[in-house]
Amino acid sequence: MRNTSAILLAHTMSACYEGAALEADQVDPRLFVLEKSVWDAQQIPVCWENPASSDTVARYEVQKAVQTTWSFVAQVDFTGWGTCDKKSPGIHIVVEDPPQPPPPGEPKPPHVKSLGSKLDGKKDGMSLNFTFANWAPSCATTRMSCIRNIAVHEFGHALGFSHEQNRPDTPGSCAGEEQGNDGDLMIGPWDLDSVMNYCNPEWGGDGRLSVIDIMGAQAVYGARDASFRQFSSPAIWTDGHGFGSDRQFLADVDGDHRDDAVVFFRNSELPEFNGAWFVALSSGSSFGLYNKWASGHGFGSDNQMLGDVDGDGREDAVVFFDDYPEPEFQGAWYVARSSGTNFDAYGLWATGHGLGSDNQFIADVNGDGLSDAIVFFENQPDPSFQGAWYVALSHGTGFGPYQPWRSGHGVGSDAQFVGDVDGDGLADAIVFYNEHPQPELQGAWFVALSNGTSFEPYTAWMQGHGFGSDAQFVADVNGDAMEDAVVFFNAQGGPKYDGAWYAALSYESGFGPGYMQWASGHGLGSDMQLLGDTNGDLRGDAFVFFADSGAWYGAPAVP
Repeated sequence: MRNTSAILLAHTMSACYEGAALEADQVDPRLFVLEKSVWDAQQIPVCWENPASSDTVARYEVQKAVQTTWSFVAQVDFTGWGTCDKKSPGIHIVVEDPPQPPPPGEPKPPHVKSLGSKLDGKKDGMSLNFTFANWAPSCATTRMSCIRNIAVHEFGHALGFSHEQNRPDTPGSCAGEEQGNDGDLMIGPWDLDSVMNYCNPEWGGDGRLSVIDIMGAQAVYGARDASFRQFSSPAIWTDGHGFGSDRQFLADVDGDHRDDAVVFFRNSELPEFNGAWFVALSSGSSFGLYNKWASGHGFGSDNQMLGDVDGDGREDAVVFFDDYPEPEFQGAWYVARSSGTNFDAYGLWATGHGLGSDNQFIADVNGDGLSDAIVFFENQPDPSFQGAWYVALSHGTGFGPYQPWRSGHGVGSDAQFVGDVDGDGLADAIVFYNEHPQPELQGAWFVALSNGTSFEPYTAWMQGHGFGSDAQFVADVNGDAMEDAVVFFNAQGGPKYDGAWYAALSYESGFGPGYMQWASGHGLGSDMQLLGDTNGDLRGDAFVFFADSGAWYGAPAVP
């Protein structure tokens, strides 16, 4: 038995969309003995009762949400994630969105039928909703964020945690919200910020565990040591891939949750290479033989990107034309979708978006699972465009009208990024100042968080990190679903910085408190440095590319 008898981290989600709360977990009091609901094993099997090809991405989002929250902080892992059979142990998940209201006595999804280990082998023990056509239809516009938040909540129940508002010390301001069964052990003070608290002012706590959530999970299941992280020793992953290419990327183009090595040829002396894309798929420990995935896509384009613009779990090839002589190409975005084995014929997704912009990005800024088209104007003659960010949301077959999301953010900055630094499923706008005349801006990082419809006013997240560095990145290197600030020093004239990688981890409202060296001597003299999850463990790995040989060396993050 675990080191505590039971839990009343009785937890929740605030009143949510359409005035409804995440539905009460329908627990039979006669079966509820919380002392016996804590799992004895550190590995808990999970399976799906009715998986469909159409919900592959959503199912993986659930798995990621759980792995980067409960499993990240506590010594408990959810394993399997395949299709259930009658004898499958562990948590059985059914995906459903039945008409509302439900028949008398029947719960609405999402819910669990029992708490903790009482779910072991129980058919349809956990119900999740992926479509939101009937229940909480407002989630349809922020679908992936809702799926993530709900998964974190329901898996809290699967670990044995009841609702926070059920505790006897619940204040009067949260009275009347009791749902499901009570626990019998209170850990810490009553927690408004818990992901298990219906009175949480942030719906579902934005899918982020509170301090007391973490304390409770660790008290029951043991703490997972996440204090020391680094990149492993580098090794060659492939050779001869991308020799002479103009761009190199790490992106999951076949939907297996491992980033692949992708190269692009813009203007080649050989006509057959103009606008050509080649891919070497990742096996998790190396890249395979490269194959041509597209030709003629992006010839003469000003920027090339990869992102999942249609929400099928495979990253697509996106190109941008800026101030092109032909008017129909000015601010034009073309997309070649991935089929899993190649990029299909390209099509026009937007025109006039980003003409004259200084940087362009593909990222999901509104949490619907579709990567959007973002542009940044740095120091334009028109003051209204200085530090301006514009977004054209993806609707799966094109980008919609562009809208201003923030102004004055990043004027004079040296690098800009779009990534989810606070773990809420919405990509944020980040800027970096390198060797700036103002000392307070040297190595400074500023973030404007996304709220789903705009970028909030920017705030300082760190100073002095990466001053003088040759490359900067935003990527989740420790597996907590929050992207971190990583910098690389190439040839700086000393072993401390030659081929050195430093990371400052995100803690939701800043990077730090300090930065640490994660690798040294990796990539000295390389032509391109990249970060991506090449082995599917949800941690960004450090890769370098040498142009003269087409060699790729990887240093995966140490678990």
